[in-house]
Formats: sequence, structure tokens, C-alpha cells
Amino acid sequence: MMKNNTIAIWSIVLICVSMFLLSQFSKTYYKSNLSEWLSTAPIFFLSKAQLEFNRHHIYDATEMLQKATHAMQSIERYSTPDANSYVDKSIFELQKLTVLISQENISETELNQAYFRCINSVAYAELRISEKEFLEGQYLKPLGLMNTVLILLNKSITYIKDENSAYLLKEKSIIKHVHHLIDQIEKTGKLDAVDYEKVNQEIRDLLDSFELEYY
Repeated sequence: MMKNNTIAIWSIVLICVSMFLLSQFSKTYYKSNLSEWLSTAPIFFLSKAQLEFNRHHIYDATEMLQKATHAMQSIERYSTPDANSYVDKSIFELQKLTVLISQENISETELNQAYFRCINSVAYAELRISEKEFLEGQYLKPLGLMNTVLILLNKSITYIKDENSAYLLKEKSIIKHVHHLIDQIEKTGKLDAVDYEKVNQEIRDLLDSFELEYY
């Protein structure tokens, strides 16, 4: 239990540091309707929920899950209908998770699965927001959002405990391709829409296959 608490605490610290660095980047390079705080709020609240659950603070854990849900609903205002369909499924899973936690009737595996799906769905939603802004002729806004997507994806892989998992390999591939998109924008100020769609499809395939296996 002490180990779980330590991991959760360090996760929150790392998220806060990432949010600060992203904020500094944002002030220098871009402004977006989707604030840097809101873009990373779901993983902040999810990490807090896990910490409180490990401490057996059930009320606080469920409150943090509700805040994560509200943050995700706010992000949906900026994204696309297809991305929001995945976010809606994750919100439903978080609502189920809230009930299970309140009953103290949940396994670590169930928690990890719900978190993995949730964070990936948010990453996909924010990638689509980035794509929309790119199509509007923006370059630095999509770059800022894709840096947020990297934060989300790197957090999601911490919930895959099997080092041989196919999902871990898929997630690492997605992270690699997002890095490629970022490099392309930084070097040329431009982006191939085909590359965007390739990453979009990878995340959709990941979420769809994960749903079929676990739900």
C-alpha cells in the first residue's frame, strides 16, 4: 500500500511539473480555446482519485473521479463527434468505477483498464482538436496540443502492467508517431494531413481492440 501511495504521489508531482512546462510553452508560442489546465486536468484528477483510494479515503476518491468526468465533458466541447463518442464511453466507465469504489468492490486490474481507456480517449479527443486547428491554418496551436497528447499517452502506459502486452507496443508506436508529427511541425512549420490521420487511426484501433477484449 505504501508503494502504491508513493507511486501515486510521484505521478501527481510529475503531472504538475508537466503542466507547468506546458503552460510556459503556451505563453511563449500559442494560445488555444482549450486551456493547458483543462487539457491535462483528467489525469490530474484520476491520479488524485487513485491516491485517495489507496488511502481508503473513499469519499475523496469518488469526488476526484467526478471532477475528472466533468473535465472530460468540458474537453468534449472543443473536439469532434467521433472523438467524443470514445470519451462518452470512458465517462460511462468512470461512472461505473465511482460506484465500485464507493462500494470498495474493485480490483487493481479494473482500475487500470478504466484509466487506460479514459486517458487514451482524452488523448484522441485532443489530437482531433489539434487537427482541426491545423486545418484552419494554425501550426503552433496544434504543436502545443500535441505536446499535451504526449503527456497523456506517456501517462496511460503506466497502467499497462504486462511488459509483453500488445497494447504497450501499440501505445509506444503511437507515441513515436506523435513525436514525428511534432518534429515535422517544428522543422517545417507544416504538416501532412495524411500523417495526422495515420495517428488518429492508430488510436481508434487501440481503443476499439481494447474495448472488444475487456468490455
